[in-house]
Amino acid sequence: MASKVQQLRDRAKQIARHPRTKKIALWIASILVAIGILGALVAPPLLRHKLAAELSKRLHRDVAIQQVRINPYAMSIAIRGFSIAFDELYLDVEMRSVIQRALAIKELRLSRPYISLIRNNDRTYNYQDLVNEVMAGPPGPSGPPPRFLLENIKVIDGKIDFDDRPERTKHTLSSIRIDVPFLSSLPHDVDVKVKPAFSALLNGAPIQIGADTELFKDSHESTVRINIDKLQIPKYLDYSPVELNFKAPTGQIDGRLTAAFRTSKDKPSVLSVSGDLTLKDLVLRQKEAVAESPVTGIGDRGF
Repeated sequence: MASKVQQLRDRAKQIARHPRTKKIALWIASILVAIGILGALVAPPLLRHKLAAELSKRLHRDVAIQQVRINPYAMSIAIRGFSIAFDELYLDVEMRSVIQRALAIKELRLSRPYISLIRNNDRTYNYQDLVNEVMAGPPGPSGPPPRFLLENIKVIDGKIDFDDRPERTKHTLSSIRIDVPFLSSLPHDVDVKVKPAFSALLNGAPIQIGADTELFKDSHESTVRINIDKLQIPKYLDYSPVELNFKAPTGQIDGRLTAAFRTSKDKPSVLSVSGDLTLKDLVLRQKEAVAESPVTGIGDRGF
C-alpha cells in the first residue's frame, strides 16, 4: 500500500515538472491575469461611457456616471456617482447565472437614490414624457416571466422630494429603506414566500410596511402590515379625488393595519383589512365662511 502511494507521489512530481504542465499553468495564469486587467481596467470606462450614452437616450435627460468598478473574480459590479440620481449601485452576480440559465444575483444594493418629482401648474408631472412613451409603445411580449434569482435586494437611505406647484406645497419621503431578502421566478421557487420590508419618513412621520407574498404562483395570498405614526391629516386632504366641503386645520393618524389579498384563477379576488386606526386632535371645519367654528373633534379613538 505504501509503495503504491509513493508511486503516485512520484508520478505527480513528474507531471508537475513536465514542460507541458508548466506551459499549461502559465497559460492559465496568463488568462486569469488578462481577465483581471480587462475587467478592472479596460471594461469599466467602456461600460461607463456606454451606459451613460444609452440611458441619456432612453430617458431624454443628461446622465452622468462618475465611476464603474468591476471585480471579474468576484463577479461584482459597482456603479458610483450616478447623476439621476444615486450614489452607488452594487451587483454581485453568481455563477448560477450560467448553470441555471437565469440571472442570479447574490446581492443588489442601491445606496442613497434620489428622485425629484414635480407636479406642474397644468397638472402634468416632470416625468410625463417617459410615461407617454411607454404607453404609446407596443405591448410587452406575453408568456412566462424571465428567469431570475435575486437575493439581498437593498435600497438604503433613499429620498423623494415632491413639489406640488398647483397646491403650493412640498412633501418629502426620506430615510427610505427597502429590504427584499429573496425574489425568484424559477419554477422550484414559486412556493417560497417573499418577505419585503419598507420603512421611511413621510414629512417626518414614520411609516413601516412589511409583507408576505408569493408573486409567481397562480393562486396566492399576500399579507401587508402597515404601521403609521403621527401622520398629519391637513397636508393630504387636498389630494382627495372628490371635492370636500370641509377642511381639517389639525389632526393626525396613528395606525397598525394588516391587509390580506387572496387571488386564484377560479374565484374572485378578496381583500380584507384589520387592525387599529387612531385619530388624534382632529378638528373639522366647514368651508363656508359663515361656519368657521369647529364642528367636531375626534381624539384617541380606535377603529
